[in-house]
Amino acid sequence: MHIILFKLDTNSRIWFERTFSTDVIPKLDELLQFLATQARSITSSTSKRNVQKKVTLVASKAQSQCPLCNKDHSLMFKPASVSNESSSKEIPDNSQTVDITSCISNVSPNVEILLCTAVIRVKDLWGNYQACRCLLDSGSQASLITSECLEKFGLRKQKANIRISCLGSADTRTNGIAQIQFIPHFPSQISFKTEVYVVNKIVGMLPHQNLDLSYSDLFNDLTLADPMFHKSSQVDILLGIDLTLPLLKGQTLSMGEDKPFTVRSELGWVIGGKASSFSPTLHVNNIHLVSDDLIHKFWELDSVPQTHTLTSLERSCEEYFKETHSRNKDGRYIVRLPFNSCPTQLGQSKQTAIRRLFSIERHLSCDPEKYNRYRQFMNEYLKLNHMIVVPESELDKPSSYYLPHHAVLRDSSSTTKLRVVFDGSCKTSSGHSLNDCLMVGPRVQPELFPILIQFRVFQVAVCADVEKMFRQIKVHEDDVDWQRILWRNSPEDAIREYRLVTVTYGTAWTK
Repeated sequence: MHIILFKLDTNSRIWFERTFSTDVIPKLDELLQFLATQARSITSSTSKRNVQKKVTLVASKAQSQCPLCNKDHSLMFKPASVSNESSSKEIPDNSQTVDITSCISNVSPNVEILLCTAVIRVKDLWGNYQACRCLLDSGSQASLITSECLEKFGLRKQKANIRISCLGSADTRTNGIAQIQFIPHFPSQISFKTEVYVVNKIVGMLPHQNLDLSYSDLFNDLTLADPMFHKSSQVDILLGIDLTLPLLKGQTLSMGEDKPFTVRSELGWVIGGKASSFSPTLHVNNIHLVSDDLIHKFWELDSVPQTHTLTSLERSCEEYFKETHSRNKDGRYIVRLPFNSCPTQLGQSKQTAIRRLFSIERHLSCDPEKYNRYRQFMNEYLKLNHMIVVPESELDKPSSYYLPHHAVLRDSSSTTKLRVVFDGSCKTSSGHSLNDCLMVGPRVQPELFPILIQFRVFQVAVCADVEKMFRQIKVHEDDVDWQRILWRNSPEDAIREYRLVTVTYGTAWTK
């Protein structure tokens, strides 16, 4: 009821307070009845009669000229055609204004500008050379690489939040910086190294559309830097001016007017320039709708949230769960870790986990009470069989990942003031973490705001707490070695290895 009162106008709230000016709090039904009465009163009191005002006309013999059409008649008695053209209709203040722009265009592109591209082979983390497509840009001060390409090569990146200014002073931010080594796509003794900034996307498809195959016949006798220059494909790397100019050798061949030219380089002959396009005529129908953003946001805010549409990655994660999950004899669910890439690319993680264990021990030694709570948490974990000791015969198993852990203390909590959180984002020696190899499915818990909105829908609200919710779900025995931890009750004890056999918070798939 308070929300409805808040949305009423000032006069309606005043009349409501005057109507129910007692010490008893009004009920919701009374408020709805008041609003219905007010609506009927306003509707019935609104005059629908079109009462014309009394007008006095005075005849005049004076000659006058109409300022609208320059004809010999008074402006008062102007013809109906002129009156209709010059009249205007006032839009009420409470009307909703919607602007719709419709544009129909007929585009017949006939010229394609080829940018200089090349196919290079980049050395990946495992020492192999993989082919990718690059753009030679003498107008760029920096070299760039896409995040997708860097991840495919398994290369590590360092943090670097650099602002890059583009055409029209538009800015974009980098995701990091990395080192790459590359060679031409054909056998060669030369090799190049450079720093590249990591961005989400460099440019669209180049060329914008496939060209006629006759263009490839013009350069049959040359070793091209990009043998498939006439086919539209994506660009993975952009080489800036610091590499573009040294790569070019200066020798140029022209194939005639309105035809592409070629420049010799260390990567082969680079193709660029004009090329005729044989694409069909494009018919474009564009309809643009502009509505009141504030009203749109208001309705979104006031409505009960609908079912969330899953993305392609979330759907893949859902399908993986349906295909791999099972239930044991106790009725508990057993799930597999949803890997999106081969986990064997993970490097060594045990030494990092040991260093993190020593660090947390030094920290806890300064606070004995916090140390006792940490021990209680881990002992409870072991007592509930949520973690088990790794047998000595399996200590050296190569397919494993060690999760560092740390304490999160919340004195305001009425249940668990301290809980241990496991770090699935800790990088291994190969630069990858467990979270990098896991798919992230849809959120299983709703946002806080939709939960609050639900209180307006039903008269009774019921809330409950599922104790240790994630830890009620078991992890398949083939995947538990990817959830190993190191622990000991005191610095005097030997370090022991454990497997977490339940779903662990701190990993990507539990978010």
